[in-house]
Amino acid sequence: MLDDLIFKLIPPECQEEFEERAAIMEFDGGLSREDAERLARESIMASSK
Repeated sequence: MLDDLIFKLIPPECQEEFEERAAIMEFDGGLSREDAERLARESIMASSK
């Protein structure tokens, strides 16, 4: 499943932050779930470098 794959790409200590960012982008920002998760993942990955 795509959700499982996405979680494997996110460091464990950042998964809660990922979920929160994606939810905000989806519900408040009006993005599709797929777009919200992609942007949240990119944001988390960029900040964890």
